[in-house]
Amino acid sequence: MSPQAIPDLPKIPDAMPAESMRPMIDSSDRPSQREIAVAIADADCREITGYSRVYYRTEWAMQITALRNNYAHLSALPEKVKALEVKIDEVLAAHGARGRA
Repeated sequence: MSPQAIPDLPKIPDAMPAESMRPMIDSSDRPSQREIAVAIADADCREITGYSRVYYRTEWAMQITALRNNYAHLSALPEKVKALEVKIDEVLAAHGARGRA
């Protein structure tokens, strides 16, 4: 990213955009050529350094751990939702409304 001449380039990609870049970011529908060049350089840098690979492997591992740690709770949710749907239908029917189709 240093060829992009960003004086306050953050040490980690997650801290982007740098404060000096904020003026170049506008709310138009189309990015400027400068924004495109910086985005491409950023993506290239993340790939070349291995940051993207490490980031996604870590994210994947965290997601798997969360699923394993919460499997019992997550597995019970469909039954809980079904029970709530039955109650909703009962309340609606008690008030003269038709339940879900």
